[in-house]
Amino acid sequence: MPGFNHIRVRKSYSRDTLMVSPVDENGVADRWADASNPHVVSAVATATIVDDECNGSLPSSHVAALGLADALRHVHILRRGPETSGGPEPRPALPGRVATHTMVRFIDLTAWNSDDAETFWRTRPIMGLLARPKGATRMVLNSSFDPRHPRLREASFSAYFLGLSEVTLIFTPYERVRSPPPSGDLMPMSAANTPTGTPTTSPRTSTDKPTRPGFITSNIPPEQRWLGMLNDLMYALSECFGGTTCRFTLVGVETIPAAALNLDPALADDWPSRRETVRKLIGRQVNFTRGVYPPQPPIPADELAHLLQDIRILTREEYRQRVGAEEFELFTMW
Repeated sequence: MPGFNHIRVRKSYSRDTLMVSPVDENGVADRWADASNPHVVSAVATATIVDDECNGSLPSSHVAALGLADALRHVHILRRGPETSGGPEPRPALPGRVATHTMVRFIDLTAWNSDDAETFWRTRPIMGLLARPKGATRMVLNSSFDPRHPRLREASFSAYFLGLSEVTLIFTPYERVRSPPPSGDLMPMSAANTPTGTPTTSPRTSTDKPTRPGFITSNIPPEQRWLGMLNDLMYALSECFGGTTCRFTLVGVETIPAAALNLDPALADDWPSRRETVRKLIGRQVNFTRGVYPPQPPIPADELAHLLQDIRILTREEYRQRVGAEEFELFTMW
C-alpha cells in the first residue's frame, strides 16, 4: 500500500479490528487494510487528512488505534462523522491523540431514531464535549437537518469553544427519502402555526398514550429563545466573548426556515435583512445568557457591537467562494 494523503479509519464489522483505507478523489474508501499491520501504518503515516468513522465503537485503550494515532504526525484536518443525534456522546478513539490544526465534525440534528410513530420525533440535536485533537485551534461543525421537522425551533446544542481561535458552524439542509409516520400529535412546523412560527401540538384524542417530549431543550423559556434553534449556541458564544479571541462564522443560515429561527416570515427571502436581524439577536441572546448561569455582567453596548461585527454570517455559496471548492467539499460532504 503506497503512501496516501487522505485516509479513512473504521472498526471492522466482523471483529474488533481497526481498518484503514485511502480515500480517492470521489470521496470513496474501498481498499481496507488492517491497521494493526506495521507496514500498513507506515504507508499511511504521512496522511494529512484523516476521516474517523469509528464513532465511539472503539475503546480509547485499543492498541491498534493508539499505534495509528501516534504514527499520524502530519495531519492537517481530522474529520469525524457522521454522528446522529441522541444518546450518550461516543468515546473518542483517535481525536484525543492525533495532533492537528483543524477538526471537522459531521452530525445529523434530526436523525430518525425509529419508524414507530411514537418515537419518530424523539431526537436530540447535540454537539457535545468530545475530546479535541492535540493542538487544534480550528473547529468546523457541519450540522445537517431536515427543515420539515416540527420541533426544529427547539433544537438543543451542547458546544464548547473555549481555547479555539476559529469556529465555523455550517448548516446543511436535506429532505428524507421517506415520509414521516402518520401522527395526530404534532403538526409540521410552519410560520402559519402561530404568529411566531412556534411548533404546536394538536389535542390528543386518546388518553392512554403520553405526549411525546420531542426535543430535549435548554432551561431558557420559549419566550426568551429569540433565535430558536440557534439559541443554545449563545451559551458557548457568551463564554468566548468574555475576554478570549475567537472568530465565528455561521454558514447556511439562509437554509433554516424562518419559523425555526423565530423570525418574521417576511425575512425568508430577504437575505440582507435576515443576516442583520440574526446578528442583532445574537447580541441580545448573548447578554441574556450571561445573566443565567453562572451570572455574569452584560457586555457594554459599544463593545458588544464591535464583537458582533467580527461574526461572519455567510450563505453557503458565499462560504464556498471564500474557502474554495476543495475545502468546501471537505467541510460539507462526508
